[in-house]
Amino acid sequence: MLVAAPPVLPAVFDGVPDELLAAGELAGYSAAFGRPTGPSGSTVQLRANVHLAAPLTGVGDGWQADGPGRWWSDTATVTVDAGTATWQSSTRAAQ
Repeated sequence: MLVAAPPVLPAVFDGVPDELLAAGELAGYSAAFGRPTGPSGSTVQLRANVHLAAPLTGVGDGWQADGPGRWWSDTATVTVDAGTATWQSSTRAAQ
């Protein structure tokens, strides 16, 4: 399917930092639901990729640096590789 404009994130991606989205162009996103083995229950995994227009030096309040091009928060991580930043979150699904 051809799309004329960049994708727009659905509301479930509200945890993606504004600083990350302002640093480039949203390249894509994905969501997955899984039921891993064991007692941990079901999980929801969200991922958003942003092609950066310039180096990303920070992603806002509430994020901790974890080395060059890496940040984490209580709910997600951001990593930069080859000019693309990836925000990823993995949480337990509501029962």
